[in-house]
Amino acid sequence: MKIQFDLMTLKQKTPICFFVIFFVVGLLVFKDYGLGWDDEYSRVGTGYPNCLYIAYHDKAALLNCTEKYHGPFFEIVLVVLEKAFGLKDTAAIYKMRHLVLFLTFFLAVLAFYFVTRKLTDKKYSLLACLFIILSPRIFAESFYNSKDIVFLSFFIFSLFSYFLFLEKRTILWAIIHGISTALLIDIRITGIIVPVLTIIYFIVLNLNEHKDKKFLQVLFFYLLSTILFTILCWPILWEGPLYHFGRAFVEMRKYHWIGTVLYNGQHLTGYQIPWHYLPVWILMTTPFLFILLFANGIISYVKKSCSCSIKEFISAYYLNSIIILFFVPLLAIIFFKSVVYDGWRHVYFIYPMLILIAVYGLESLFEHLKKFQFASRSLLIVVVLNLFMLMYWMAKNHPHQNVYFNTLSRKIIKDIPSKFELDYWGLSYKQGLEYILNKEQHQAIKISVSNLPGRLNHLILSKKDRERIIFCNANDSTFSYYLTNYRGEKTLSGLQLLKQIQVDDMAILGIYIPLSKQNSNR
Repeated sequence: MKIQFDLMTLKQKTPICFFVIFFVVGLLVFKDYGLGWDDEYSRVGTGYPNCLYIAYHDKAALLNCTEKYHGPFFEIVLVVLEKAFGLKDTAAIYKMRHLVLFLTFFLAVLAFYFVTRKLTDKKYSLLACLFIILSPRIFAESFYNSKDIVFLSFFIFSLFSYFLFLEKRTILWAIIHGISTALLIDIRITGIIVPVLTIIYFIVLNLNEHKDKKFLQVLFFYLLSTILFTILCWPILWEGPLYHFGRAFVEMRKYHWIGTVLYNGQHLTGYQIPWHYLPVWILMTTPFLFILLFANGIISYVKKSCSCSIKEFISAYYLNSIIILFFVPLLAIIFFKSVVYDGWRHVYFIYPMLILIAVYGLESLFEHLKKFQFASRSLLIVVVLNLFMLMYWMAKNHPHQNVYFNTLSRKIIKDIPSKFELDYWGLSYKQGLEYILNKEQHQAIKISVSNLPGRLNHLILSKKDRERIIFCNANDSTFSYYLTNYRGEKTLSGLQLLKQIQVDDMAILGIYIPLSKQNSNR
């Protein structure tokens, strides 16, 4: 009895231990990540203009802002926290931002655990959380990506409230879900898919069951709370909700981005990207085990759907909603030829659905193999080994998990660096600058960088270190070091390689010195 009691207690405490470990790991590593293209721009270009409008009704700051149609809610929160804590030093500001981003993702994974419990039991729910944590690119970007990963996090929150709303169908949950989806839209307008699906499924369920005579009243409160809180938390809508929401929707479909991406060896603009851009990036950068389990999940879903009645199919809203929320946004972006770039980060929000389908596929596979003990145990060993290999890879390549390509893509695609973007964020500049500062202990250093993140990353360094760095242009012959993340750069002349940061033998950052300096050192 004692042993049985202890085992039951251990099982009850397993989720708590799991999330405590995850929380502690996040606290230990959040300071290690650098700054990308968007960190400063999101703070100064989105957060500040909206806060100036809220605090001082500064219309000019907001209306003249090029990012006014980017959902500002979370950036407003970050600026408010910055001011509330009285943070002045840029290093403190950006470390605070990275910590808050991680805490948001942590809460989202916690919500994801309860979402998964709607579909399966506790052990698979924890496994689903582990899958999403051990997705290298998602893990890394949870510390600095205040757009895509925050949107993913709030998508999970809205998924949680969506399921409870369809389950409870009360006015209280209508309002809670309305607030949740409003905040989602106020982070990225793509979130409108959730209220659309909510309305459709809510009506279909009630027609299918013929039991809720007050469903129109509940639906009214959901719509009202969604509309009111969307306007309340998006300041540009205060100047004209219909007009500016329409403008934001148009911009979402065809975003004004003039840069280029490296895709399959070609430099393409956002308007030239082929239909297979997103599927290929998803297949290359998602752990291959998850892809296989996802495929089995789709097969199992189709089989189950074909063997049930229409009424049973409609009632399976948990699984149906996940399938819809994965495929519809992806197919819509491909169909409308929306501008996407930097891998598939703009559709990271569909990743929780991919994981849920993968876990459903794993559960179906175990159910199918339960009569074959050797096969089921072999499958368990394969899953565990894959997770340990992912964990090892992430630890070995910390903090550059954002450059992860799965094993199959590394074997099939020869010379990935010449065909696909690597550290497109430019985060590795932080480690490059730290290396130089440690090498040149007590003197000012003239440094040239190949693009903006090279300069931005000095903002997260200590004030003492920032004051030692003097940035200059590449045509200034007086610089002592040249740093590049190789984005869009083909040749470097007159320079000697000093050090490279590599991931899987792929150079993601190069530190160079002028040949004249090399010769003088000799």
